[in-house]
Amino acid sequence: MNASFLESGLNFLPQIVSGLALLLAATAVVARRAWPLVLAAALIAGLGVGLAAYKATLSVPGDGRGLRVMTANLLYSNTDVPAFNRAVRASDPDVLVVQERVAFWTEAIGRTLGSAYAILATSPASNTAVYIRKGLPTCPVPELRTPIAENAALGCALIEEVPTLVLGVHAPRPRDPMAEADRIASLAAYRATLAEAGMPHIVAGDFNGSPIAPGMAAFLDETSVSMPAEPGVWFASSWPAAIPAVGVRIDHVLVSGEFAARLVRVGPPIGSDHLPVTVDVARRER
Repeated sequence: MNASFLESGLNFLPQIVSGLALLLAATAVVARRAWPLVLAAALIAGLGVGLAAYKATLSVPGDGRGLRVMTANLLYSNTDVPAFNRAVRASDPDVLVVQERVAFWTEAIGRTLGSAYAILATSPASNTAVYIRKGLPTCPVPELRTPIAENAALGCALIEEVPTLVLGVHAPRPRDPMAEADRIASLAAYRATLAEAGMPHIVAGDFNGSPIAPGMAAFLDETSVSMPAEPGVWFASSWPAAIPAVGVRIDHVLVSGEFAARLVRVGPPIGSDHLPVTVDVARRER
């Protein structure tokens, strides 16, 4: 099986299993047989138990707001500045990480939010950027031998007096073998940056992968970062924005072991095909 197809398909494992259960339920009605309905119920129960157990292993519950982080894929063709600004005001982030930032959005953010936010870091390709609320303390980024990925922006901020790297990312979508190779290289570059820096860190952005997709699951494991805690069996969907009820979370705010994180909200819409994700990050109690 094509690796890129597998990576993309497993993003939607819950939807695939739920769809199969619905098909079995319909078969039970049409054929007037009980066994397809029993199997459908078993699939849904197994999905719920399995996802809940897996989700519990990925997060460290915590309260408090040492720093509020919002990530948003703006979408290259999107021009709905008022919707984006409403979302920023609603979430009130201390750190704002954006992807697909073209010249239009660079100017729009500077014009409408420039009085409150300053640029902390931009990616070499300039399409990923990290903004920080003016007045919040920052820190110097260590000199690294590892080149920063073209789609990543690296800054440093203090969280409750702890110097913390903030890595904004936009991993390629695994749509074909070539893009999958770029994706693997990007995730490897993020890991290398974090490993060399050896500091507490937050990684935020569009990973184009849900926590159950192989590449994303490996990244979570190999970097020992945690997802934000949130209620419910599954992760609130950030894509596609038009139909989040059947979508997946591919936009993430992840934290290193020094921190606990709590999901604040997913949304509201900003005119993009992604919904923004906002998370509160605080030092863990020892």
